[in-house]
Amino acid sequence: MVLMARGPKEFKFEMLREWLGKYRINQYERDYLEKLLAGDSVPNHFVNSFFRQQSYILDRLCRAESVNRRERDKTLFEMGPKVQLLERIRRHPMMQSHLKITST
Repeated sequence: MVLMARGPKEFKFEMLREWLGKYRINQYERDYLEKLLAGDSVPNHFVNSFFRQQSYILDRLCRAESVNRRERDKTLFEMGPKVQLLERIRRHPMMQSHLKITST
């Protein structure tokens, strides 16, 4: 998740090299990190759990009601903002089927 955060990819590669040299890592995880360091993409094992959590949050937002029903914020109940939120979630690097380190 740290490697998909904002920042230059050179910094992320430096961090990966440090992790590989500093910590004892299982071979599977080492191979995974080395592929990222080589600039390859790797399968995203987080996507299913993230998708479930974000789907729940979206569902709750879509059902949300204002505390004072007379003074509802009508934008909360319009579909435009919800569709935009869903699109932002779909575009997020952690929601892709494969991960690759990039500058952001």
